[in-house]
Amino acid sequence: MNLDIFRSINNLAGQNYFTDGVMVFFAVTAVYILLAVAVVVAIYLLVKKQPVAAVCMIAACLLSLALVQFVGYLLPESRPFVDHDVNMLIKHAADQSFPSSHATMAFTLSLAVFWFSRLRIIGGAMTILAAVVGLARVFVGVHYPLDIIAGFGVSLISVLVVIGLSRILTYWHHVNLGKA
Repeated sequence: MNLDIFRSINNLAGQNYFTDGVMVFFAVTAVYILLAVAVVVAIYLLVKKQPVAAVCMIAACLLSLALVQFVGYLLPESRPFVDHDVNMLIKHAADQSFPSSHATMAFTLSLAVFWFSRLRIIGGAMTILAAVVGLARVFVGVHYPLDIIAGFGVSLISVLVVIGLSRILTYWHHVNLGKA
C-alpha cells in the first residue's frame, strides 16, 4: 500500500515543468522558511518575556532530531529510488528514508509554534506548509508516504513530551516556591 500510494504521487512528477519546480522548491527549500519563521517567533517570545516558551520550542526540535535518528536506526528503510524505478526530481544520497527528517523538522517547527507560542494562525499555516513539504518529498521521489507520516508522529511525540515535561517542571517550581 505504501508503494502504491508512493507511485500514485510520484507518477505525477515529470508531467509539468511548473509543478515540478514548485514541488522541488517545497521539497528542498520550504523547511528553511519554516525554520526562519520559528526563529522569528522565538525571538518574539523572548522580547515578550516568555523565555520558557522559546526554550520549549528549541527542546522539541532537539528531541525530534534525536528521535528521528533513533527510529531510523531501529527501523532502517531504503529510499524509494534505491529499490524502485522512480521519477527523481532532486539528487539525494541513498541513505535512510524512514522517518523523513525533513518532514519531522517541518512538523516539529510548526507544532512547536502552534503550541508553545500560542500563535495559532501562524502555527496552523506552518503545519499546512509542513504537510506540503511532506507531500513534495514523496512527489520528488525521495520518501515513501509512511516516512512522512512517521515524521509527523515523531514531531507530535516530541512536542507532547516537552509539553508534559514543562508542565511537570512548572508544577514542581510552583510547589517549591510555595515552601520557601
